[in-house]
Amino acid sequence: MGGAYPLDEAVGRRYPPDTDPVTFVVSGGQGDDEVVSEADAMADYLRARGVSSDRIVREDRSVNTRQNLHFSGALMERAGPGHRATVVTSGFHVYRTTLLARRAGVPVDVIGAPTSPAYWLSATLREFAAVLWLDRLPLAGLSLLLAVPVATAVFER
Repeated sequence: MGGAYPLDEAVGRRYPPDTDPVTFVVSGGQGDDEVVSEADAMADYLRARGVSSDRIVREDRSVNTRQNLHFSGALMERAGPGHRATVVTSGFHVYRTTLLARRAGVPVDVIGAPTSPAYWLSATLREFAAVLWLDRLPLAGLSLLLAVPVATAVFER
């Protein structure tokens, strides 16, 4: 059964002949300290692995995850309404990316790529702070609720 459909070598999967080939949307702008944009670097990576340029769409304006999703979602909508996509990001970044995608209404699945152990601690702390920042309004409310008993205990002494 594995050979029933032609092999799409770019993704190592077989699809029925009437299925559109996979399109890769690579997303990310160029930081001040970067030689090329993240989108260009990913496009180069894909081309070096046999993906033809006509299957790669670049989004190189974004400077954060929210913009990555927004701009890439707009590109996908123009290409074909009702699209379905898989976002590949760093393993530590999956949770926040999923939250942002849901809030933006971008229909994607999010999977994590391996991350070097050298980055685990700093990346995890950064993501933890970023997720807290995303939900700062409930966090502020909780802080106020906790402040009342603490203040009462302090002033009773």
